[in-house]
Amino acid sequence: MNLFSVTSHRGCCGGCSFCSIAPHQGRKIVSRSRKSILHEVVQLTRHSLWRGYISDIGGASAEMYGVTCQRHSCKKPSCLYPVSCKFFSPAKSYIELLRTCRRVDGVKKIFLGSGLRHDVLVRHPEVLEEIMLHHAGKSLRIAPEHTEDAVLQLMRKPPFTILEEFVNLFRSINKRLKRRIELASYIVVGHPGETIRDVLEMKKKLRALGLRHTDVQIFTPSPGTLSTAMYYTDLDVSMRPIQTEKKIKELCHRKDMMNKI
Repeated sequence: MNLFSVTSHRGCCGGCSFCSIAPHQGRKIVSRSRKSILHEVVQLTRHSLWRGYISDIGGASAEMYGVTCQRHSCKKPSCLYPVSCKFFSPAKSYIELLRTCRRVDGVKKIFLGSGLRHDVLVRHPEVLEEIMLHHAGKSLRIAPEHTEDAVLQLMRKPPFTILEEFVNLFRSINKRLKRRIELASYIVVGHPGETIRDVLEMKKKLRALGLRHTDVQIFTPSPGTLSTAMYYTDLDVSMRPIQTEKKIKELCHRKDMMNKI
């Protein structure tokens, strides 16, 4: 967060195995009212350092703003994995919020610094197009995390085919824009269950997709996450043994490989 950014909600219902947001903020989305957010935006425009630009309006996953579940007793760890729940309908409330804030006097542009779920945007192409048209800077950033389905399954992330579908959608929209936008990706190496072969395959696939603007992070065990339990036990959720690379030299090697796409 910085001076000219706004928190619209807290919590995350994505349920990614490696993420500690849900243990800290909750699995259910708690959203501020549109009136409250609008008031804060107006206050920002009165700041002595205001130049017309908001760096972010969002939360853990921006398009989850305003999401409520009709099944309050649901105990599923994720509303999006392995498939999106029929009671889960994100994105529309968020885009309406952005439209309202764009109309505030003195606001030249609202950028998005929060994360975006590519599996959600694939189902809402009109939302992706509006974000690219009005809220993207030089690039739009997504977090597929990996490309290999065996690793993605352990992460509780959507399969690689969804990423391919998103990239095709992004490019079709990009062709219609006056200003071209780059697509940047965020990935993790060294997640429990990953092999060196997985890294080599991931490099090939990202290169084939043309995703050369990639930020790479080595998996870091975080207290309270499922992935950390896998890391320390070398077992998946079904108690099956998995490979877990723990030597920092090898992990740095994997990161270096991905930095040279």
